[in-house]
Amino acid sequence: MYKNNTVGLLGVLCTLLVLISCKPGSPEEKNTYKAQGSAASLSEAEYNSLTALEQYQVANRLLATFFKGVPAQEFFDVSTMTGNEADLRVADGSTGYISNIKDQLNTHLENRQSYYTKVVGDGDIPGRYQFSSEARTPMEYPLAYMYELPLSDEFYARWIAYKLMNTILFSPAEEIDSASPEDADKLFQELSEGIVNHASIRSLIYQHEISETNWRRFRSPEDNTREMIEIYLGLFDRDEDVPKASIACKNWYLTDEDAGYVLKNDPAKNNTEPQLILDNYWVTTCEDVMQAISNHPLVIPRIATVLVDHMFDVGYDSEKKAAFVRSVVGAHPQTFTEMFNAILFSKEFLMNVERPMYFEESFFNTAARIYWTPNSTFFRELAGTSGTGGGMATNLLVMNQPSMSLKLGRWPSVPLDSLGFSYYHRGIRDVALLKRKTNYDNPYNGGYWGWDAKFIGSAVDYLREDAYINYIFISVLGRYATQSELDEINSIITTAKKADGNPEFNPTSTNGGTIVTTRIDIALTVMDYVSRLPELYFYNAVN
Repeated sequence: MYKNNTVGLLGVLCTLLVLISCKPGSPEEKNTYKAQGSAASLSEAEYNSLTALEQYQVANRLLATFFKGVPAQEFFDVSTMTGNEADLRVADGSTGYISNIKDQLNTHLENRQSYYTKVVGDGDIPGRYQFSSEARTPMEYPLAYMYELPLSDEFYARWIAYKLMNTILFSPAEEIDSASPEDADKLFQELSEGIVNHASIRSLIYQHEISETNWRRFRSPEDNTREMIEIYLGLFDRDEDVPKASIACKNWYLTDEDAGYVLKNDPAKNNTEPQLILDNYWVTTCEDVMQAISNHPLVIPRIATVLVDHMFDVGYDSEKKAAFVRSVVGAHPQTFTEMFNAILFSKEFLMNVERPMYFEESFFNTAARIYWTPNSTFFRELAGTSGTGGGMATNLLVMNQPSMSLKLGRWPSVPLDSLGFSYYHRGIRDVALLKRKTNYDNPYNGGYWGWDAKFIGSAVDYLREDAYINYIFISVLGRYATQSELDEINSIITTAKKADGNPEFNPTSTNGGTIVTTRIDIALTVMDYVSRLPELYFYNAVN
C-alpha cells in the first residue's frame, strides 16, 4: 500500500502496525486512557455526594448496561429502609460502588474454564442450560455467558463483543442466507479474545474486513469495499473510490450456496496496477484497501460516533453528543475497552442520558434486583427464531430486537412500535415480575424458576404497610411510591381482602417457614402496577 506516492515503505510499516497492535498490552498501557471535557468520568467524590437513593439509581443504571443488577436489600442498610427517604443509608460495602465495578471489570476471572467445560453437577454453563442443536447455540450462548459470568475482564470482553455485534460495525448478519450462526460464533470468539488481550481497535477492524464472516455479509468486491468505507469511515459520498477499490479486490470472491459461501482468491485476477483511493492511499491488493481503511484517521471518530449513538440514542441532543464524541476521541483511545470505559463511566452517561432500554438491559437488571433465576431453556427461548413458547412469554425476535442477526445491526434507537413493545412489556411483567419460584427442589417443575422468596423474606420482614410497598418500588424502580400511588395500591389491596376474606396484612407472620399468601399477593400486586410504568423501560436522568 502506498500513501502520497511514496512506494513500498509505508505499506510495510502499516502492515507491521496492524500486527504489533494485536499484541497484549501491559497493565500500565491498559490504564493510561482518561477522557476529559464532556466525557469526564463521574468521580468517586461526586458519586458519594449523591443521596443514598441516587447512588442506587446510578449503580443500577451502570449494572443494567452490563445486564446485571444489585438488590436493594444488599445495597442499603436495611434497618434504614423505612417510609422516609431521608433515613435511607447505603450499606458499608456499597460505598465507592462505581469504582468497585470498574476495578472488577479489570480483574482476571478465576477458574475461567469451569464456566465453559461441561461437568455434570458443577454449575457450568453447558451443564446448567438446555441449548438448541449445534446450529443455533452460537446465538444463545452469549446471553448465558453474560448472565452467569461475574464482573471481570472475561465478562467485559464478551459483553463488548456482544454490543459490537449488535451494531453496524460487526454484525454477523445471521438473517441473510449466505451467513450462519457459525459465523456469529466465530466472530464472537475472535472479538472476545482480541478484546481481553487488549488488541487495538484498528487491528480488530482489519482482521474482520478480510474475514470470510465479513464477506458473507457483503458478498462482492464492489459491495464490500463500499460498505467498509461507509461503516468504518462514515464516508457516504465516495462513489469515485468504490470502482478503484473493487479493482484491487477483484481477485476476491464468495462461492455460491452449493459450494458453501466460501471466501476464495483467484490468482488469475490479481491486480497489478496501483489505484488511488481516499485521496491519499495508493492500493494494489485487497489487503491494501482494508489496511487503508482500518488505518485511516477517521476510524476512531467514526467508531466513537456509532457507539455513542447506541449508548445515548440517536435522538440525544446533537450538540452535546458531538462534544462528547470529541472528548472521547481527543484522549486517543486505542482499544474498545478504553472507548467503552470513557462512555460508560462518564458523568454524562451515568447521570444525564435519557433513552429507552434494550430488553436485555431492563430485563436482567430487574431480574437481579428481585433475586430471579431462569429455567434451563430460558436462553434458548429468548434467542428463538420464531413465535414464543415454553417458559418464555416472548423473545427478542418478536420484540424487533433480534440478537446478532440484522445485516446492518440493531438500530441505535430501541424499537417501540406497539406490537414489539407489547412483547417487551410481557417479557418484563410475565417472565420476571410475576413469575414467582414455588418449587426449590425439582428443576423439571414449572415452579423451579422465577423470583425467590428471599426478595420479600427475613431481611425485610420488619417492613409494614406503606414501607413494604415502598421497598418494592425502590427495588424495581429505584424510587419511593408517590402518595397517590400508595393510596391507589392500598385501595386495591383492601378491596381484594374484602372480596376473598384474606386476613389482615401481617408482614411478619409465617406458616411453616413459608411467607403467607397475603405478603406475596401484595408484592405481586405492586409489581403488576410497576410493570405498567414507562420508567421501567427507560434510563431516566438521575439529577
